[in-house]
Amino acid sequence: MTGKNFRDAFPIMDEGFRCAVLQALEDIGKEREPVKRKISVGAVLVAAIVMLAAVAAAAVVGGWGMMDFLEGKSLPEAGEMIQSMEGQTAETELATFTLKEALYDGYGVYMTFSVRSKDPTKFLLPGGQIPGNKLSNLKEDGADLTIGEYAEGKGYEGYTYVGAEIDYKSEVNRGSADGLMFNTRAHLEEDDSLTLMLAAVASDLGEGQLTLQMMCGASDVNLTDTIVWQDRPSVQKASLLLKLQKTDTVRRERISRETVDMPAVGMTIQRVRLIQTPLTTYYEVDYTPYEKFVYNGSIRRNKAYLFGVVNGEGKVVYRSAVANISSMCMVDRETGMWRALGTLPASETLPDELQLRVSIIDDPSNWTSETVTIRFPE
Repeated sequence: MTGKNFRDAFPIMDEGFRCAVLQALEDIGKEREPVKRKISVGAVLVAAIVMLAAVAAAAVVGGWGMMDFLEGKSLPEAGEMIQSMEGQTAETELATFTLKEALYDGYGVYMTFSVRSKDPTKFLLPGGQIPGNKLSNLKEDGADLTIGEYAEGKGYEGYTYVGAEIDYKSEVNRGSADGLMFNTRAHLEEDDSLTLMLAAVASDLGEGQLTLQMMCGASDVNLTDTIVWQDRPSVQKASLLLKLQKTDTVRRERISRETVDMPAVGMTIQRVRLIQTPLTTYYEVDYTPYEKFVYNGSIRRNKAYLFGVVNGEGKVVYRSAVANISSMCMVDRETGMWRALGTLPASETLPDELQLRVSIIDDPSNWTSETVTIRFPE
């Protein structure tokens, strides 16, 4: 089984556990009920005027882009890989999604959307965020406020939740693109519009052009940060067809040669591969669990693996360093070999070795971890 069968290996039914693990990793805090407040018609008009003025200002100064989200973890020449995609728009009755940028290099797919609300009384929230979360999840200068407190202070009456993902039912995506699952990051602009960055990794997506059918969704009920909202009748949806040209930027590859046993977490690592680009250094970990998972068309797992790399400061980066993306797919159903995919900060050289931390999780509070040194011969 290859990456294109990713959704068979990790079906929608398992997303609850995945979300719980990611919430434990990010420690976003205790959920609270949305802040509700009645506002007058006059306040709505004032808010609308303020928003219109902010839109005009944003048109001059511009908003966040892909390089902003990458936070200096890519080399400067990575900016030359980005394609401008202005003009492609998807609309629902609640929100407008405008594609701004895209990047496809054969191993990862990245894109940014500008999202605007059609109701000036509703505050935009990306799927997965709630009013009780810290405003700093969406903007740098929000350390002392929750999202709900900020929205209440600006006079908003409610919330519109928005998200974008690959359309997992589309025939367009059958093939290599079917293995993609996007991670979403969001930035709140000065006019309270959102810029979303979507990023995904896969194993050797192919040459030339990549065609994707994306699904954009908006709802007055919280969306998760996974694809499950695509099946909800209450979510307004709009499709967007993308054609992305591959930018070939691979500089060098290194592959480990030694098999490594990890008894504490119950697996054997067959190889680790590093792929160096100006955007990031991709890594692939091929491994076989001691206990093979039963596969019968769908798969239920009581445990989950997390792969992390120990950086120069001794900190383990569990959710990959560039754009917080990682993925996993089954490579060989007969032998039970799997592949974990992630990213490291871009660099001018590739390391001779790296410290790999593998954690096996029975539940978000019960982890067993083991660290090994992976060496790369010349």
